[in-house]
Amino acid sequence: ATAGGRLTIGAWLDPYGCNGIGARLYGLGENTTTFFASSDQIPILARPFYDVLADEQSSDVVAFPGETVGAIWVEDSADFGGLDFFWRRLFYEDACRRVDLVAGFQFARIDENIDIMSDRTVTRTGGTLPLGTEVFSRDLFSARNSYSAGLIGLLAEYDQGAWTGSVLAKVG
Repeated sequence: ATAGGRLTIGAWLDPYGCNGIGARLYGLGENTTTFFASSDQIPILARPFYDVLADEQSSDVVAFPGETVGAIWVEDSADFGGLDFFWRRLFYEDACRRVDLVAGFQFARIDENIDIMSDRTVTRTGGTLPLGTEVFSRDLFSARNSYSAGLIGLLAEYDQGAWTGSVLAKVG
């Protein structure tokens, strides 16, 4: 679970509440997950990859009994946020309900990162690498996805004494 929030502000442009403007800012806090494993805990460790030369799945062995000892660290994180600016216009109203047309602009972005590191030490003689050779590998992938669009939709509100509810349906 990740904590998040939304803040909506707005103002009516006329004394009858028929035309208004608003803004909505929302987001989720950064969510980070980590993983660590060493050959002390798990004797065989490998990093999968796709071998483009052989055109097949393969693996990079980090730890194998009698060959190498090592460890793998993985950390991934994601961060999400967005905002809307909108104009709202009264479409229908009665004593308890109100429906407004909504139009405006919306923006959202998600940033994701994954960092994979491994460290291994050769423990066998006679291989392609000399005894005691240490190999450190790191792969870092980052992606930023942004979305910007116009928006149109409906905002329905229901108010009955102590009970209030609202539903927003929009497309961008």
